[in-house]
Amino acid sequence: MMKAPIDNEPAPKIRGGAIRTSRRIDRSEFPALQARERVLNALRAHDPDSRDRAMAALPESDLALLRVIAQEGAISNTEPAVRYNAIAALASSGAPESLNLLTDLAHFGEDFYVRGHALLALGAAGLQIALPAIVTHLSADDKFEQSAARRAVALIAKKTSAEGVQAHASLLAEEFRAEVSRILAELGRAKKRGDIRITPQRMERREAR
Repeated sequence: MMKAPIDNEPAPKIRGGAIRTSRRIDRSEFPALQARERVLNALRAHDPDSRDRAMAALPESDLALLRVIAQEGAISNTEPAVRYNAIAALASSGAPESLNLLTDLAHFGEDFYVRGHALLALGAAGLQIALPAIVTHLSADDKFEQSAARRAVALIAKKTSAEGVQAHASLLAEEFRAEVSRILAELGRAKKRGDIRITPQRMERREAR
């Protein structure tokens, strides 16, 4: 005896069934959605210069959204590159909330990529007070995180002065003082050789090779 076919339609049946017509949503009714799309489009720009210009054009009100995206992990379905770009963009905001978030991500980010990109952003911000947070990662287990910490120290020295970084390093533990001195010495040799300036974006491309 044949069994009756299984009816997967809910009961009571929905009028129109599986062919219900969809309704187009007017995005102007959802300003928060428009703001997120605007920020995401800026962060997805492939060319770093174009991305920087797009980020500079964002209004101050989008900074809070930028911080949210910088914290979104894999569960949010945000592309990793978009999140890393959001982290990098926070360096130029100068807002205390942004710099505090970068420090938190550098220390407590869920993986070495997040921590490394946060370290690069702290370096790009050019704040000598960030050195104590950065140098603790010079002895990180992962090479990318180590390299990011070294580059962050070099970026701060380029944006301020090697002498200023050396003075602040004198307040650190001996192991970190010695490592900072080596970084500054290499930076001095690179300047004498006329090496090109390596931006965080260029470093990311170099590490990806």
